[in-house]
Amino acid sequence: MKNIFLLLALASCSFSAKAQTTGVYQHPNGNFESWETDNEPGNHWTSFKSADGDKASLANGPAAGYVYKNTTKVTGYGGTGSAVKIKSKQSWGKNANGNLTTGRISMGSTTPESSNNYNRSVTGNDKFSLLFAGKPDRVEFDAIFKSGGSNAGRGNFILHGDVDYKDPEVTEQASYKYGQAKVYVQDTDSKWIHVGGDFTYTAGMTRPNKVYLLASFTTNETPGGSPKDEFTIDNVKFIYYNDLKTLTYGTGSDAQDLLAKAGKAVNNVVSIDASDLFYEKSKVAFKEKGQGANITEEKYDPATCILTIKVEANDISVNTKNYTIYKVQFKKPITISDDQDVSTTEDDNAKVIMTRTFKKGWNTICLPFSTTAEALGAAKVQELTDCTNDLINFKSVEGGNMEWNTPYLIYFNEEKAFTSKNPFIFAGKVAASNQSTGVTFSPITMRGNYKAKFYMKGYYGVVDQNGVQRIMSGGEGATLGPCRAYFQTSKAGANGMLISFDGQTTGITAAELNAEGAAEDAPIYNLQGVRVNHLTKGVYIKGGKKIIVK
Repeated sequence: MKNIFLLLALASCSFSAKAQTTGVYQHPNGNFESWETDNEPGNHWTSFKSADGDKASLANGPAAGYVYKNTTKVTGYGGTGSAVKIKSKQSWGKNANGNLTTGRISMGSTTPESSNNYNRSVTGNDKFSLLFAGKPDRVEFDAIFKSGGSNAGRGNFILHGDVDYKDPEVTEQASYKYGQAKVYVQDTDSKWIHVGGDFTYTAGMTRPNKVYLLASFTTNETPGGSPKDEFTIDNVKFIYYNDLKTLTYGTGSDAQDLLAKAGKAVNNVVSIDASDLFYEKSKVAFKEKGQGANITEEKYDPATCILTIKVEANDISVNTKNYTIYKVQFKKPITISDDQDVSTTEDDNAKVIMTRTFKKGWNTICLPFSTTAEALGAAKVQELTDCTNDLINFKSVEGGNMEWNTPYLIYFNEEKAFTSKNPFIFAGKVAASNQSTGVTFSPITMRGNYKAKFYMKGYYGVVDQNGVQRIMSGGEGATLGPCRAYFQTSKAGANGMLISFDGQTTGITAAELNAEGAAEDAPIYNLQGVRVNHLTKGVYIKGGKKIIVK
């Protein structure tokens, strides 16, 4: 019968370079619409009418009761088109099973069980052999079977190398068998049913340069079986899987089955919601289901956090729509870069990818997650503790620990560049980013910033002047990147205020500064690092310590 699914019956086609062979992916007359006579379909289906062997003449004459006529053309599945019916028939006092094959029937004996009776591919004759390009996963067909005993009808599909392979099989040809599927059909109570069977392939066998299909239908697997068996067949189709057998995330007992989260395919695309997981290539594992299928694409897009996997079936060269694309949506990480705002909500299971270059020396920092100076590769980190007169005082943070949404000054011995290829990655709990985050010691407030290109006019940033750290007001067009910090103050003359680290200002060399307990005549410096001889009201440094003159 005519079937829209049987579109792949090409008489000959080129296969990929990997196989180096030609042939078909579907039987060219799998729907039995083509018939040479009403007793033989032809087009790579033959019956007793085309048999050879010592007793072949008995199949075609009155003495044998015209055995070839046990193959007949009948109405196909669904009441349209045509199908083939094979039936057992008594001849020479014995039952001749119904028999249909892609090869040629050999009648060497009137004894049904004789080894001289078999079907075979005649590889030197195109009429009695069928070159096959595909590596199918399954064969299916529609059938009606009426049993004259307790037997079943059988379809046997053998893929073999370049030899005149036989059915029933013989031991000496075993090394030529590439794959096989068998389908048994019990009595169907005169109703059409759809049946099928999977192909198994010889383990470790390389595909032969030439592969032939020897397909045989019989009313009984046992030669000379039950009388009055009838087996009607239509729409023989080979199935090539185009999907994944497994798709998991994680390892060992923690591995999750992502296929369990798959939706229905829409236009060959299957969507999978894995938005509770962060993509890590080493944790994703998958395998195609089809024996000859191929993964032709595996691509992760960090912008959308979508993993794309494309599976093409073995017959893709002639059936261009036989593929499946899987799109796995992973959880989007929080990205921190200089060109975008940072916006986070509280999340116990977050992933942050940060790109930023920290200059050698002091930098400001404020992050929506807790981390350490060591994790960032920094030498030290300090927090604001108070503000006295013209000094903004910082002290070392114990253990280098930095809390989220808290501004700090962080020191790097050398420039540290986190790039897109080598970013800083954090996994864990994040806090909601809060633009009002700040630490205040009147009249100074140090505040974290999560905006890209934060306009700095009217605010203060940290500037290094010959090793001296000061706060300086932002000029026209000055901006600050995200995850940094700035200062606010209403204090007049705040521009140029010095920053003190653990009670010491920078900019005065260690050789010039005396240790604690210095002599009374130790030199004295103002906050600009200039040595002074006369003290007036203000803040000074003597012996490495701060002194205040009121």
